[in-house]
Amino acid sequence: MATALATLIKLCKSRVEDKQKEIAVFRDKIIALETKIAELHAAIVREEEAAKGSPDLSAYFGTYQQRAHDQIEQSKELIRQTEEALQPHLDELAELFAEQKRVEILHARKLEEARKQRLKKEQQQLDEIATVRHARKSGQKG
Repeated sequence: MATALATLIKLCKSRVEDKQKEIAVFRDKIIALETKIAELHAAIVREEEAAKGSPDLSAYFGTYQQRAHDQIEQSKELIRQTEEALQPHLDELAELFAEQKRVEILHARKLEEARKQRLKKEQQQLDEIATVRHARKSGQKG
């Protein structure tokens, strides 16, 4: 039973790790989108500074800025969609982790039960040895 539970624990841990890897893909995508947004904001500031110094560039800045803001909004929407898609995976991870903990607790209880049974058996054997010795001593004196 303990071996079966140990195997089940390994399976549960493997499933938790697999789910964590799936979640990491979502989180990496979110980080990449957030990085893109930060880069676009920085680029807008740089282009605005460059446009201030050049009348030719200032004519194009408004279009550039609008396109950059559109990309930022698209990235924010993708983040929202990714977070929405991530939520069921987080819920499943919580369930898998809870299952793993239940199996680990059951395994620990079974090990403790086996230990207590072993100690009880050892005590019975010691009691039996003591009884036999006592009987022998009593028999020798009488």
